[in-house]
Amino acid sequence: EDADRSEFWRTLVVALVAVAALETLLAWRFGHHAAKRVEAEGKQVFVR
Repeated sequence: EDADRSEFWRTLVVALVAVAALETLLAWRFGHHAAKRVEAEGKQVFVR
């Protein structure tokens, strides 16, 4: 059970890091405004 839990947390951390890296890449590539727009659209998708 502990192994499953640690695997879950490791996956979660990797996912969070990947999302943060993607947002940073978008912000660097397209500028702050575009990154904010993508983030807002992403939140709308989650809400729906």
